[in-house]
Amino acid sequence: MARVRRGKEFWKKLASEVRGGPGSVAEVASRYGVSAKYLSYWLWKLRRDGELPKGRGRARMLPVVVERTAANWQPSQVEIAVGAVSIRALVGTDVEYVASLVRAIGRQC
Repeated sequence: MARVRRGKEFWKKLASEVRGGPGSVAEVASRYGVSAKYLSYWLWKLRRDGELPKGRGRARMLPVVVERTAANWQPSQVEIAVGAVSIRALVGTDVEYVASLVRAIGRQC
């Protein structure tokens, strides 16, 4: 099977979808029939060349589901997912510290 060459504009379009939409790199790549690794490479390249802002884009609010197993149950940790990375912080951990971790990981995604 022959490889199809795609131009920079095609990759910019996909990068914009990843940044602006709810889809992950893998989901967008799958929709267009391209490699998720190659799309990740283009995201990196476009950011490096200043053609795409750093970071994922606008923040999204996600639903939170709390399940209780007992009447006196108290959460002991909070999990925050940034792309494919999850951070677990004990309840009571300094909020500024956790926020700085999330920002640092967000800059790398």
